[in-house]
Amino acid sequence: MPRIWIMYTGLMTRQPDVSAARRVFDRALRALPVTQHHRVWPSYLRFARRVGGIVAERVYARYVQMWPDRAEEFIAWCVAQGRWAEASRRLIVEIDSGRGGSAWRRLAQIMRAQPEAVAELRVEAILRDGIARGRGAGELWAALAAHFVARGLVEQARDIYEEAVVKVDSVKDFAMVFDAYAAFEEAGVAAALESEAERVAKGKAGDLMMDLKLLRLERLMDRRPFLASDVVLRQNPHSVAAWLKRVSLWREKNDEARIVETFEDAVLRVVPAKASGGSVAELWLAYAEYFGASNRAKEYRDVMDRAVAAPLGSKEELVDLYVAYAESELKGGNIESARRVLTRATAHTAKSLRVWALLIDLEEGAGSVAATRAAYDRVLELRIATPQTIVDYAQFLEDHSFFEDSFRVFERGISVFGYPVAIDLWNVYLARFVKRYAGEKLERTRDLFEQALSGCPAAYAQSIFLAYGRVEEEYGLARRALR
Repeated sequence: MPRIWIMYTGLMTRQPDVSAARRVFDRALRALPVTQHHRVWPSYLRFARRVGGIVAERVYARYVQMWPDRAEEFIAWCVAQGRWAEASRRLIVEIDSGRGGSAWRRLAQIMRAQPEAVAELRVEAILRDGIARGRGAGELWAALAAHFVARGLVEQARDIYEEAVVKVDSVKDFAMVFDAYAAFEEAGVAAALESEAERVAKGKAGDLMMDLKLLRLERLMDRRPFLASDVVLRQNPHSVAAWLKRVSLWREKNDEARIVETFEDAVLRVVPAKASGGSVAELWLAYAEYFGASNRAKEYRDVMDRAVAAPLGSKEELVDLYVAYAESELKGGNIESARRVLTRATAHTAKSLRVWALLIDLEEGAGSVAATRAAYDRVLELRIATPQTIVDYAQFLEDHSFFEDSFRVFERGISVFGYPVAIDLWNVYLARFVKRYAGEKLERTRDLFEQALSGCPAAYAQSIFLAYGRVEEEYGLARRALR
């Protein structure tokens, strides 16, 4: 049965009567079951392409109703024939059906290049719908603006570009839109220059249009880094690096109001747990340093006081802030202010050795012996001391002639740290004890050496044995030294 219809339609396609041939194809499709239509359609489409025009368009429309997944053939034919409106409508159908793929890009290209042919369509509404869906927003914005340019609606096109550069949310889309915007303004300047040249050639006075267009182009190029910064921050408002970059842009302009405003926006909008490219503490420190660099101590302190009370990502960030705050006060010679800052810090970050170390340094240099000892003792109580802390504390006591207290500090440290760390403390302790008393307290010296060796693993005992032997050789009995 299909064979007869195929032969019949083949005969009719060789006749000059197009309508008669089309009706035969239609009869064949009605007569044959759907499962056999695929044998008729190839010849029907060849016939339609040969005839062209509205006939081909209607035939292809029926074809894609039967096989929607083959709409690309219809679209390709429409593009080849310059039937831009129908190609656009079919692309919209493909988009709505979810089979679009690159349909948005192709639709944008058609609407951009063929504004008159697609005038019957709601171009702006269609492209804005694509932008709202987030499908290649940069290209769609550029296509929408170019559509208005092609229709001679220059001001509307400029409004579209302005809207686009403040709404795109990716650097790629921004670059595409901005380049198109800049080219649009450059074309306006070039047209104004030609018009100005013609006026001069005719002896007419120039107008202000060229100056206005040049000013627009210059202002656009000046705004580029700020617009790009806006895009990055829209993409990730928790990027510390992006906020600091924006601050640097305003610093180049020497605009203090904008700098302060940017810092305030940054510390308000960056969520500590989501911060990337840096920490919230870095933002606060940069904010405070802006005032510190110009010796505005009051503003600096106000910012730092807010910073240490603000939410942060970790305790370590709080330590960084307190340490920087105290170091700034010390740099300015404000010893009491630095002490107050560190005292607050020890209450909020009690387990931070960095804070305690800075407070100890301050007390050693500008405080009292009692205050220094109290700070060292608190570090030992909190069990955050390092072996170096033990050695430094003992050295401090020794420098102030508290020798026995110095030795007790070593003993406290040795009880806290196990081997192999304790061996280094023993070596320093024994060397200082021997240096202090020489042979005066030989029995006590021997007791210390025996105590050191009693718990020391054999692998670490050599240095203590050698030191013990030298002591006996110099102050005791040679016989004991040989043992």
